[in-house]
Amino acid sequence: MGKGSNVQKKQQAQLRNQKDKGKTDEERKAAAIKT
Repeated sequence: MGKGSNVQKKQQAQLRNQKDKGKTDEERKAAAIKT
């Protein structure tokens, strides 16, 4: 199942986009918990 890396890349790109829009610390905490 080589799709896992693509999913991670997609999530990371979404996180980057969210940061650009000025997301709150909650978003970063949620991301930290997942990793």
